[in-house]
Amino acid sequence: MVVEFAKNKRGLEGFRTFDVATEGAKLRFRAVRMTALAEVAGLMPW
Repeated sequence: MVVEFAKNKRGLEGFRTFDVATEGAKLRFRAVRMTALAEVAGLMPW
């Protein structure tokens, strides 16, 4: 997903590679963090 995001941003909008990689990583990290939190919450014995 990050690669496709970067290709689109670089090709269509002309952003630098570093800027696109940073922005894509920030967007993707949020989803990874939320998934990890949901998994930990699901493993907790209530």
